[in-house]
Amino acid sequence: IEGVALSNLDCETTYHYRAFATNVYGTVYGDDETFTSSTCPTPAIVETGSPNDVAPDYAEVEAEVIDQGNSELTEVGVEYGLDTNYDSTVSSSGAVLGANIVVLDELYCETTYHYTAFVTNAYGTTYGEDETLTTGICEPDPPTDVIAEIGSASSINISWAAPDFTG
Repeated sequence: IEGVALSNLDCETTYHYRAFATNVYGTVYGDDETFTSSTCPTPAIVETGSPNDVAPDYAEVEAEVIDQGNSELTEVGVEYGLDTNYDSTVSSSGAVLGANIVVLDELYCETTYHYTAFVTNAYGTTYGEDETLTTGICEPDPPTDVIAEIGSASSINISWAAPDFTG
């Protein structure tokens, strides 16, 4: 028995074939048979959600996986940055269909960030729309090393180390 490998077939397409044999007495054909090629590969679909919680130095955003395609999800996450070049990425291999909460941390206060959700399956990575968020107001650290000394019956001297207000 010999076989032949077929390649470059269209997906989800029914093909007809028949076997034949040839010898000195002629050619004999087998019955018409059919097969259907495999399902077309489809990527997952993700939507970039609004931020759930925004603070001066972090934000929680949602990567909503709408459809996992016809392959298991392998990664979900968010790319983010000061513009749409997205210079940072947070991801997880625990992608699920539906809401995936992603925490962006070590952000600068009072800063606008662009972000986009992404999801990956065996057929590639797809991205949601670009969204923006602005982190909360910068809050100074409280004074440290506060010292209060009685100067006289009617005065007091108070000293402290200046707080770090670098944001």
